[in-house]
This record gives sequence, C-alpha cells and structure tokens, in this order.
Amino acid sequence: MKLSDLLRDAWFVGPADLHGDAGFDSLLRAVFTRVAADDQVDSDEILELAGAIASGDRGDAVTVGDGVVAVLARVPTLRRTSLGVAVSDVPITVERAGGETVEARVVLAFLTPGKIAGLRQQLLPIVEHVLRTPERIQQLAAARSASDVRALAELMDAEFQPRHIVADALLPARYRVYPDTPMAEVLDLMVRRRIRAVPVVGDRYEVLGILTAGDALGHVVRKGPREGRSNEVADQPLAARDLMSRSILCVSEDQPLSEAANMMVNRGVEQLPVVRDGEFVGFITRDSILGVLHRPHDLHTNERTESSDI
Repeated sequence: MKLSDLLRDAWFVGPADLHGDAGFDSLLRAVFTRVAADDQVDSDEILELAGAIASGDRGDAVTVGDGVVAVLARVPTLRRTSLGVAVSDVPITVERAGGETVEARVVLAFLTPGKIAGLRQQLLPIVEHVLRTPERIQQLAAARSASDVRALAELMDAEFQPRHIVADALLPARYRVYPDTPMAEVLDLMVRRRIRAVPVVGDRYEVLGILTAGDALGHVVRKGPREGRSNEVADQPLAARDLMSRSILCVSEDQPLSEAANMMVNRGVEQLPVVRDGEFVGFITRDSILGVLHRPHDLHTNERTESSDI
C-alpha cells in the first residue's frame, strides 16, 4: 500500500481556500468541512473534533518535518482511513499535547475509523523519512492542488505494510475489582453484567491477578449456590485475592497482534489483559482478535472499538 492510496483529492485545502485566516483551528475546519461533504460524515461532530484537535484535547499532532505537522484522529463513521492535506502561505501555530507549540505551513490530516495507534507506529516513521530533506518539504509547501501533491513521487510512492497491533483489538474493560473485594460482590458483578473475566488490580491499577467465570463457578460448586450469592458465610468470607489466578500473562498495546494471538492459542486462554505503562486498560479476546485479523486491510476498513464487559 502507498500513501497515494490514502490521499483524498477533495480533502485538499490551499492558501486560497483559507481566505487569509491561517489559524490552526480554521485550517482544520476547512479540511474537515471537505471531509463532511465528501464522506457523508456528520458535519457538527467533525467540526467539533476539529476544534478539539486544535486545542490539543483530542487526537495527535506530531511534527514529521520542518514546518510539517501530521494530525492523527479517529472518526468512527469514516468509511476508510484517508489523508487530507492543508497548505498555508504563512506559518501557523500548532498546539500539541502538553501545551507545546510548533510552527507549520503544511498539515497532513490522517483520519481513520479505527484506532490511531497503528497509524502512529506504521505511517509516521515513513513520512518522517521521506520529508527528511528541505527540498521535499519546500515542494510540499508549494503545492496548490491535490494534483501537485500527487506529483511528489517520493512522498506518494512511499510504501508501508499495514500490520496489526494489540491496540487494534483492544476491548476496554469497564469493570475491575481489588484484592479485598468480597467474592460475593465479585459474583454479583459477574452475573449481573455477564462478565467472563474481571481483573484484580492494585492501587495503581497494575494487574495482580484475574478472576474468570471458571474460577467463580468452581467457588459456587464447592461452597454451594446459597453462599455463592450471599455474604452470610459460616467462616471468614473469601475475597478476590483468595481465588484469583496470580500467574497471568499480560500484553502491551503496541505488541504485534499476531504474537498475542499465538500466545493465546498456544496457552489455550480465552483472553489476555492489556497494559499501558504497567496499568491495566482492557482485554483482548479470541473474538476481538479474529474480528480484526479477518479484515486484513485494516487501514481501509472500520475496526471494532466498542467497549466490552469481557
């Protein structure tokens, strides 16, 4: 796949389209207005997204060359991952996460219906490599139409191989318990919300263990259904720490999805906890992985990103 496959001609915005207003917010709004008209995306929602990106509250704004910023953002209703290009005659101030600002004349807007983690890892290094020379940046800044951008062979012919990472199949978990959570409460949660697995986390949300439906069922069978549903226990009530599986394997968001899938198949597990900087953020399951791997051209299709109770 090449960058030319992502470029949408209708999404090009040049200096003449900005009417002298070269602010980052107005530039993004100009591009996103084209997106709404070309892709039947709700205009109010996408213009709200433009404002949030301009203020640094949503998406990513990353420098990929001197005077060139790449914007990465998720638009769930978009049909496929696409690229829009905006060029300004004068430098604009771009605010990035953390309050840092940079000056840019070109904005490359990568919009995707799925997660932006794959774009960040797979596309940005390639774009940075192509735009490493001032001559190519000057050519890009001189573009006045989508045809001019397509004429930049070094950029448009840059090839990349989409590959899936764990973040593509991540199902954010909405529930977690602590080691001292009574088992009666854990059972109530799992039954009421139909949860097949719940993580047991520490004070910093690090994963300490996991409780599965199998663990819960074993507890109910051993103790009897009445005790499994009630806090009235003859002896000291059991807590999550007493039944959780402590020997667990976690994967990180940026780990190759194929590697995680092999782990699950080889170990015969139904799900794996996913961590970000040591903090639990969700699960991947066999179903969520299959749903992603069955669509090999991830960058051109919508991804499954709904929250799940696992």
